[in-house]
Amino acid sequence: MPVMQIDEVKKVLEDLYDGVKGTIISCSERSRENITSSTYVYGEAELHSIEKIFQIVDPQPDEVFVDLGAGVGKQVLTAALLYDFKKVRGIEILSDLHKTSKDILEQFRKKYGSKLPDGKEMPDIDFLKGNFLRADFSEADVAYMCSTCYSEEMMEGIARGAEHMKPGSRVVTLTKPLPSDQYEEIHHEFYPMSWGTSQVFIYKKKDINEEK
Repeated sequence: MPVMQIDEVKKVLEDLYDGVKGTIISCSERSRENITSSTYVYGEAELHSIEKIFQIVDPQPDEVFVDLGAGVGKQVLTAALLYDFKKVRGIEILSDLHKTSKDILEQFRKKYGSKLPDGKEMPDIDFLKGNFLRADFSEADVAYMCSTCYSEEMMEGIARGAEHMKPGSRVVTLTKPLPSDQYEEIHHEFYPMSWGTSQVFIYKKKDINEEK
């Protein structure tokens, strides 16, 4: 169950992200670096949508969360605030978005130290720069991605990585389904996002031994 009320989480995030516009940061870097691929288009889930998604995912104490394409890190910090994760990670390939997430994390730590606003211990939080298709995220119990603009090839790469996660792990995708027969779909529904509404798919990894 959540460790902080959603309204309290909203206040913390509004303070940390005051004036931070991930869409503008992303567009500026992509224009500067002449990155034209639509797979880099920026988007975020609305906070109340994330809350509802997590209710279905049902994070357990000491689990690990990873955001594949973390942007400015808002979903990672939301996970850290809302649930008792042991470790939360975000992986982002664009330098300016990654730097912004690291700067915000530094502010977060300076303000709250080793404790979260509700008094519980700060989880292990970090933002990694790189291509998540080349990353090992097998330790994650919950993998989330704002995958609306991801290509078919990217989704196939994510599926290959997700197949190394343990049985019972959950994967959340937006718009694009996860192309893996090792996962069963447990929920899909349309939720509000920063750009409109998007279909959200939630999967759980099958336990092959149980099936036998």
